[in-house]
Amino acid sequence: MVKSIRSRSKSATPNPRWFAGLLLALLMLGACSSPGADALPDLQLETLDGGTMDLAATSDTPMVLNLWATWCAPCRRELPAFDRVSEQYEGDVTIVGINQGDDGENAQAMLDEIGVDFPQALDARSALSRELAITSMPSTVFVSASGEIVDTHAGELNADQLTELLERHFGLTPAPA
Repeated sequence: MVKSIRSRSKSATPNPRWFAGLLLALLMLGACSSPGADALPDLQLETLDGGTMDLAATSDTPMVLNLWATWCAPCRRELPAFDRVSEQYEGDVTIVGINQGDDGENAQAMLDEIGVDFPQALDARSALSRELAITSMPSTVFVSASGEIVDTHAGELNADQLTELLERHFGLTPAPA
C-alpha cells in the first residue's frame, strides 16, 4: 500500500505584515544612525611642523587624507606619489598625510628618508582610524570642502590612480606643466 505524502508548506506569498515590520525596522535603524557618520570626527592632531590641525574644520577646498604608518611598505611606496600630486593640485585640493601610531621622530625620519614634504600630521593613538573604522594601511579619505567624507580607499594608490580619484570625486584636473 502506497501512502500519499502531503506537503504542509506555507503559501509562497509572503505575509504583508512581515514586509511592514522589516520596513519599520530599517526606518528606525536609519533614524538612530549617527548624523556625523559621513563627516570627519572632531579631532585635533599635531602637525609634524609643530602646529595643530582641526580635522572637523571646513576649508575652501576639498581635502585628501592619506593614512600611513612607518611599518607599512605600501605606504612607503605611495607617499612620493601623494607628494607629486599635492604639488600638481596645489590650491585646488589639500592633501595631508596622517601618520597612524608612530611617534613624531620616527615618522619624520621616514619622510626625510624618502624625500616627502607635503603637509603631515601625527595621530599617535590612531584615533582617526578607529573613528572611521579603517583597518588597513595605507588608506585614503576623500573629503569635500564642506567636510563630508565622499569616499575612503583602502590600499596603495599610484599618482595616476590618485589623479583619477580627484577628478571623479571633485572634478579636478591637474594644472598644465
